[in-house]
Order: sequence, then C-alpha cells, then structure tokens
Amino acid sequence: MTETTYLKIQAQLIKYRLTILNMANGNRDELGAKIAKEEFGSKLSEIKLVADGLIHQTYSLTAGRSKYILQISDRKDSREKALERKVHAFALAEKLDLPTPELITPINSFQNRKYYIAEKLPGKSLRENFDSKLASEIGGRLAEIHRIQDFEKAGHLKPKENSLEVSPFEEGNLKNHVIRQVKEDAERLEKNGFQQISTQINRFFDKHHEKLPSNFKPVLCHNDCSPDNILAEDREITGIIDFDYVYSGHNQRDLVKSANSFWLEGYYIREELYTGYQKRIT
Repeated sequence: MTETTYLKIQAQLIKYRLTILNMANGNRDELGAKIAKEEFGSKLSEIKLVADGLIHQTYSLTAGRSKYILQISDRKDSREKALERKVHAFALAEKLDLPTPELITPINSFQNRKYYIAEKLPGKSLRENFDSKLASEIGGRLAEIHRIQDFEKAGHLKPKENSLEVSPFEEGNLKNHVIRQVKEDAERLEKNGFQQISTQINRFFDKHHEKLPSNFKPVLCHNDCSPDNILAEDREITGIIDFDYVYSGHNQRDLVKSANSFWLEGYYIREELYTGYQKRIT
C-alpha cells in the first residue's frame, strides 16, 4: 500500500467518526429554536439545521434582512472548550483583518448548553465551489493566520477568561508529540490489518524523525485549513471558519496539512499554495 492510500484511509476514518458523533447528538431542533427566539424575538423568520455541523449543532438563522449562524455545544467538556477556543480565535484573527465571522453574541448558556451567534459569511465552501485560481490566496491567508505569534511554547490552546492559554504538550515538545501520534496511528493500522503500510510508516519515521524541529517560534495553527473550512464567492475568498482545534505549533506542519487536505479531495494545488504562502510570510 502507498502513502496515498494510508492518508485516504485516515481521512475516511475521521469522516466516519465525526458522522457517528453527529448522529449521536440526535435531532435537537427545539433547543436551537428556543435559543434563536430568545436572542431575536419576533425578528426571527427562519431557522434551518446545517447538516455540515459535525462537531457542534449548527443552525442558519434569518432575522430581519440579515443571516446568522448559531452553534451549540453538547455537554461534553471537550466540545465546550472547542466552541470557546473557536470564539477566542476569531478575536485574534480580527486583529489581522482576516475574513472570519463577526460575533453577534459572546459565549452564552441556555439550559446548561453553551452557544454563540455570529454573522453568516457569504459564499460556499471550496468543497462545493472549488476554483484552482484561489490556490495562491489560500496560502496567503494561512500565512496571515501564522502571523499570530502570541505564544511562548507549542501546545494545546485552552480557553481562559477572554483569551487562549498554552498548555504544553504532554510529551514535552511538538516533536515528541508528533512521533507519538504517528506511532499510535501505525499501531492502529496494524491492528486493523494494514500491516504493510504500518511497517512503511515506522521505517520512514525511524529514518527521518530526528529532522523534526524541537526549537522554533510557535504560531497560531488553524489545524484544519481545508476545502470545507474556506468560503468563496465570485472567485474571492469570503471566509475562513471552524477554528475549533487551533493550537500553538509549527507553521510548516500546518501548511503541509492544509495542502494535503486539498490533495486528498483531488485538488492538486500544493505548489501554488506554497508560493502564495511564501509571498505573504516574507
């Protein structure tokens, strides 16, 4: 099996996992309707469940002449933190005039469930509306995100009051964190019958893992700058969304992950994306 096959398997496993989580949440339209009415009252004219809201319950709202997005977390601590992390990341991105949603409400609670409301940005995701001519701009936008360098260490970002605080990786640094993740993935593949690709991964990392950097200036990493999370309209990027899993890390890892996400969907824009990134970051 090739590395391409392995990456596709990983992508599909993630999609299955998220779909199962979404099904487990069940249909909670009533809660979304109650929150929307609480916030907008008689101005609310439409509420629709957004099927792509895999991590949080997501609704499209119309109130007056404006459209909004409502996202509600479940009661799991990890989901609530992801929602809060996203909102704080939006605030950081606003400093650089990135096309991220403007918040209408802060993080609020309703019946012990956390939620927020933001403007609905125009455009469709690049999964639905892909244009290869945007490749260079995608790289440039990611470079802008990486200009946020407010962190002394690499690690997970945890919400604290009105900001994000770094919680260093348990393994001590990003290098050891990546090595552990790859080894666990290789073991998981082997247990599921993919011994050949597992062996190839282990051989590659045994040979090259020392090249992973230990010391570097951490940046804000989007961690999912993929076709699903970039909006476009009339050949212009109109939004970058879903900052749920941002972390403090190495810019090149985030850049390569973004390029891989397009490649896995059949969009071969790596060179153009890298060029756009390099122009903006220097």
